[in-house]
Amino acid sequence: MNHLPWLKTVGFLVVILLALSCLVDNNERCEAGQILDRYGLCSCPPAEVLGDDGCIPCGENEIAIGSSCQCLDGFQRSPLSCACFAEALGTECNETEGCADPIYSYCFRPEGADSGYCTVSGCTTDEDCELTEGYICERTATTNYCKRPVDNVTVSCEPWKI
Repeated sequence: MNHLPWLKTVGFLVVILLALSCLVDNNERCEAGQILDRYGLCSCPPAEVLGDDGCIPCGENEIAIGSSCQCLDGFQRSPLSCACFAEALGTECNETEGCADPIYSYCFRPEGADSGYCTVSGCTTDEDCELTEGYICERTATTNYCKRPVDNVTVSCEPWKI
């Protein structure tokens, strides 16, 4: 029995595989947008997470932690747009406990209410309330302020936004 043809086939396959392995460019091992991490593995750059179509940059006031974009300390996820906005916005306030944040320093209290929420005063248009995530400029006789959006309106965030 002659094993020589079998050995020739195996030897030929080994040579082909070795030749193909040399075609990998170590500087181009990762997909577009990815980088080599300290372990030599492909990963997304800082402030980005891996999505279905490659690396996805985290938004403003977000940080990449593991496989998700999370709000920075002092910010919270909006149910209206999934963006991160300052935690001080919309916090409860009353006559004795005002608003400590320098930006959201106006305590709006509905007439007859014991408490209200911290927001921005002095707006003239809705665009003045852009930083207040869905709030609109309420123009009143006493003080113009950024009015809280209607409760129970939410959107579904992408799975990497938590």
